[in-house]
Amino acid sequence: MTEATDLRDETQPRLGRGFVIGLLAVTSVGPLSMQLFAPALPAISREFGVSIGRAQLALSLSMVSIAVATLVYGPLSDRLGRRPVLFAGLLLFLAGTLLCTLAGSIEALIWGRVLQAGGAAAGIVVARAIGGDLYGPDQAARIIAYLSAAVVGAPMVAVALGGVITDIGGWRHTFAFAFACGVAAIFFTQWGVPETRSRAVRATDPSGILRDYGRVLHALPSFIGYALHAACGGATFFAFMAAAPHLMADTLHRPASAFGFYFALVTLAFMLSSWVGARWCTRVGVDRVMLAGGVSALVVSLLALIGLNRFGLSEATLFIPAAIIAMSFSLSLPTATAGAVAPLPHVAGTASALLGFLQMIVGAAAAQAAGALSDGSGIPLFLCVAVLSAVAVLAGLVPPLRRWRGGLAVRTRP
Repeated sequence: MTEATDLRDETQPRLGRGFVIGLLAVTSVGPLSMQLFAPALPAISREFGVSIGRAQLALSLSMVSIAVATLVYGPLSDRLGRRPVLFAGLLLFLAGTLLCTLAGSIEALIWGRVLQAGGAAAGIVVARAIGGDLYGPDQAARIIAYLSAAVVGAPMVAVALGGVITDIGGWRHTFAFAFACGVAAIFFTQWGVPETRSRAVRATDPSGILRDYGRVLHALPSFIGYALHAACGGATFFAFMAAAPHLMADTLHRPASAFGFYFALVTLAFMLSSWVGARWCTRVGVDRVMLAGGVSALVVSLLALIGLNRFGLSEATLFIPAAIIAMSFSLSLPTATAGAVAPLPHVAGTASALLGFLQMIVGAAAAQAAGALSDGSGIPLFLCVAVLSAVAVLAGLVPPLRRWRGGLAVRTRP
């Protein structure tokens, strides 16, 4: 491994192309494997002879695994360094993916997904912490927005490819492809991602992990506002991932590849909107962007319910609202993430861990609810999205209202 260097100085570090490729690789492994797997859920349900809700556990429990794992990876990366945690997570990801490929029962598949997701969580958490190591709060929002747009590109292809692979070769081949992606991520990490956590600020005392969480929780009111907005916004995506494949297969009678194609359009809209929002967010401000994204998603989800009630379920009434909602949250999710993590540079990994935990727990609940409540109409799905969008709006109001009350108290102090 390369020698650790302290990249956090008073000037912005010059990082090469290898760093960008490596960071994108480790960040995208988790979302890629989850989205590659989604079109195969109906086929898995049929092969093992289990209900949709039972097969859905392979998705929702994997998200719980990510949530729990993030609580470990974040503080460990603060205290041991970023690279060791990244490599450990990627190796665990490969072990879980191999188990999924060879699974002979739904139980073995679920356990494999739990291990796979637990390993992938390292990339999700540590990549955000690396951004906190290198950039301040203002620049971090822009960097995370660019990263979000680029990372969505690979899973966008993976969803379409996952549907094609499932139709042609079966669902096991989707895990074989994920395994190859994990091996590539290890190579690119070794090649391009340096250690960004200074040796001077690391420690090996495990009891310090609790102190790190205490420092994050000390900033809880503002942190929870940003984090809950990000969690609910991301959960709308997981809810759609859980319910839409079954709606396409069971109600609209479309093949898995059709879901992959339409979902690719949704993620393309997210990606393009993120690139635009990356420039806009630094001009408008984090709080205004969060409010705009949440309100837009809430309005569109309510209009989607009206459209489903009047016109019924179709590709248009399912995917057009989903694309607009994705565009709405593509503006606010990077800014909310930066607002939660970047102001805590000394415990950025721990803050990222708590953020990831909340995102995955809310996402898992939304995915399980949307999948279990699905009645073939699409209405339960967009009801879930509307509730999540409303909570995201309310959470986004917490940080500015808290600052406003603080400023009012200062102005009225005798």
